[in-house]
Amino acid sequence: MNVTLALTSARRTCNALVRLVDENPDNDIWSNFRIEGRSRTVTISAAANQQAAAATVRLADASAASDGCALLPARLFTGLLSSLAGDAVNIAVDGRHASVTSDGYRAEMHLVSAEKYPSLPHQKHIDPAIHLRTRDLATALRQVLFAAAGSRGGALHGVRVRRNGAELQIAATDGMRLASTALGVATTEDDPIDALIPASALRGLQSLLSGQDTESLQLTIDGSWLLCLCGDLAFSARRMQDALHDGLLRAGVGAPRTQARVDRVVLLDAVERAALLAETEHQSITLKLGNRGIRLESERDPLGSSAEDIAADIRGPEVAVCVTGSYIQDVCRALDAQALLVSVERPDSPVSIRAAEDDTYQYIVAPRLRAT
Repeated sequence: MNVTLALTSARRTCNALVRLVDENPDNDIWSNFRIEGRSRTVTISAAANQQAAAATVRLADASAASDGCALLPARLFTGLLSSLAGDAVNIAVDGRHASVTSDGYRAEMHLVSAEKYPSLPHQKHIDPAIHLRTRDLATALRQVLFAAAGSRGGALHGVRVRRNGAELQIAATDGMRLASTALGVATTEDDPIDALIPASALRGLQSLLSGQDTESLQLTIDGSWLLCLCGDLAFSARRMQDALHDGLLRAGVGAPRTQARVDRVVLLDAVERAALLAETEHQSITLKLGNRGIRLESERDPLGSSAEDIAADIRGPEVAVCVTGSYIQDVCRALDAQALLVSVERPDSPVSIRAAEDDTYQYIVAPRLRAT
């Protein structure tokens, strides 16, 4: 293989794809990019355990391109592209040896066999498909993924992706909290979609989308794979076989007896201060919603305690509920809204939080047992 890539295009592509590689830094094969030249087109691929992404890169000189395939160390190659100053970079591969040259610079590399790289699905067209704005999906993933369980959480590591009609619902839970949102979409897909996708895979997709300037994307579930096309980027993630208990992702709160409208940043800052004197294991903070606003209390024996009142518009009777402080911080950081609605039915019921002006997103937190 001998290809000369436009440096700006190659740099942008590798900066995006290397985020996926970083999800799996200990795997020798998957710590590489797969670079394939075919029919005067160059595709760079990256993969981790349950996900893969590929993107085409513009050639600086298509007339001199020859077909072939090679694995290049992903982080090394990305760092190299970032440091070069020319307009083009040439990659010449001969068996297990590669040279990378650009404007007087030359690097020689010993490669592992490209035959060991896993075979992964990459699609150039999806039909039928869900169509939505790239920014909308990236925002939805950012607002939901933090609530998913870690990779050892079994089915709770999965994020539920469900489409019914012109609405795409995305929901995640770790058993103690739930975040869900809904997006309006256009679709050529007739059948409903309901799949569980690993949170780690969707974090890879979120990272890739954050670097894309393409306005819209296509999405579908094809057998065992979630497929996404966004400009020159093709992403795939294997769906999980485990099914979440349907009731878990339908969890909610009863009709709120008490509701507080509060500035998001003011609440975030107050929770961060309360957490400094909260007991460290569970970071328990008591929220008291009353006529004067919201009072935040925390205590850590034998160090001390804290109390702070913040302004809020309260509707309903006074109520106090104990919650995990970090869970409140997570949703405050994930949302962009200026004001939040915090709703509580009673001290032993879940707390619901959403943007004051947007009812498509909901965040539910289980109470702790220390409320008074």
